[in-house]
Amino acid sequence: MTRHIADKDHTHGTARVREYTRIERESVPHPATKKLQSRPEDRDDAARLKAYLEIERGRQA
Repeated sequence: MTRHIADKDHTHGTARVREYTRIERESVPHPATKKLQSRPEDRDDAARLKAYLEIERGRQA
């Protein structure tokens, strides 16, 4: 039995839609990077200097 003229293969359009969604998804920053950029600094300069000096002296911070 042959196919009817109205029967169409719908798989050719999915690749195009997949590419459009991939481009749209990659055009915005990832939520994890936005979270890292917006997180506050949790140490003050004195605590950071103290940690660096301890590392320089051979101790673990």
